[in-house]
Amino acid sequence: MKARFILILALPLLFCACHRKIGWGVLLWAQTAKAAADASSGTAAVMADIPSGAVVPVYARSNIEKKWIAGVPRQYRRGIHGSLMFEIPLPLLHLTRTKVGAKRWAKNNLGDYVLMYAETLQDGLPVRSQAENGSQRVYRLRAGEIIKILSVVEGVAAVGASGDPLPGQWFNVLTADGTRGYCFSYRLRLFDNAGGEQRINLAENAVAAGGAADSALDAVIAKRWSASEYWDMINENKIVIEDIEKGWGFSFGEDTGIANIYTPSLDRSFRYTGIRRDGGLRWRFDGTSLRVEQTGENQIRVEFNEQNDVYSPNAPVRVFNFYALPVKLSTLASDEKARRETLYRTLYKKGPVFTSEDYGVIYLTENHDFSWENYDALSGVVIPLAAIGRGRIDFVYFLGDELAGNFDGTATFKFATVNGPVRDVNFLYRYGNGELRLTPVRPEMIEGKTVAHRPSRMRGESSEGENGPPYYAFKTSIK
Repeated sequence: MKARFILILALPLLFCACHRKIGWGVLLWAQTAKAAADASSGTAAVMADIPSGAVVPVYARSNIEKKWIAGVPRQYRRGIHGSLMFEIPLPLLHLTRTKVGAKRWAKNNLGDYVLMYAETLQDGLPVRSQAENGSQRVYRLRAGEIIKILSVVEGVAAVGASGDPLPGQWFNVLTADGTRGYCFSYRLRLFDNAGGEQRINLAENAVAAGGAADSALDAVIAKRWSASEYWDMINENKIVIEDIEKGWGFSFGEDTGIANIYTPSLDRSFRYTGIRRDGGLRWRFDGTSLRVEQTGENQIRVEFNEQNDVYSPNAPVRVFNFYALPVKLSTLASDEKARRETLYRTLYKKGPVFTSEDYGVIYLTENHDFSWENYDALSGVVIPLAAIGRGRIDFVYFLGDELAGNFDGTATFKFATVNGPVRDVNFLYRYGNGELRLTPVRPEMIEGKTVAHRPSRMRGESSEGENGPPYYAFKTSIK
């Protein structure tokens, strides 16, 4: 709604001869209005601008109309010597008991931003409940809308598609209808205003921005949209922590005006000025070829023209599906870490020392570290020549259905090397009858993160009969 002053010419019920004050207020939103003197004066005049931060006497509060009745300080009057009153919405004034207290509050809370306002450069820019992306949105700004800057605050830095922090800062802000919250400055134009009111015609702007607030769009933006790879992981019950941590997905970029598609095959950003309904549950991003369609309660289709900056229905498009997952990515990662920990504990308890006359001795520690001594027979064949005999064990790969009956799982030995990167050596493993059997995993056996194909026998490997899987055998020893 428009924030404006309504001057009171006669207030017989509210004001007795003494005009007793209930306190002093700090004006949070500057105003200009034509006014007339009170009934005793009868002299017409124009009230000068009252800037934000001005301290004014407050005479009454109307909870029904949700307004304060305040007086115009003498320094802001023009040619008027009698009383001059005005109304102001409750959220646009801060009340204190004393004039000194009001001045102190203004200095401590408004400070250098007492005259600072901002214009919104992006339709749909959110005002949030906390100074961080993803917190609850309490207001959706229209392009060109004016807000009052109250103060700068510490917050979680907004990041761009690259993951780097964007230039800007979080502000505690006030909208013209009295809503308070936090807004990131990346898509704001800041300016000082020492004069009258700053507001926007919201009705006209709503038409220019594509109509009233879009509740369907709000519901879509409120969800976190993850790449289809994560949906597949959940359905197959094969969670890859290393991929979960990459955070593939689609971001609307409300706080920055930069939407982003991030998948294993693409990382691309789209700078837009607004989001508009494009029929049904479809939306287009102004200034780009990006389109989003809600194809299910928890699914969206995102497409764009590969070579066009403006959408063209006849141009080739790239299409991606994104999902609102039933669980958080962090929960998936935690569950998978717990699964891997259980596998390691089981293996550790079988040893933690495993010995072989031919292949050396493997020592396991409680924190997933290993050392492997006297593995000369495997050096350059299974274990890289650059490896040194220590590292960590992880469980990165899953067993395919073809192998599930023959092995307990897969283990990745991450060997440290001399002045070089860690080298991974993967083994299928099985424990039984006091013996740990390790079978090397070769690249052709792997599909994605699954060891899917049976191994073939290599030099030096034992096997369970002519057709059984090859392996290196280690006996359990006492630590």
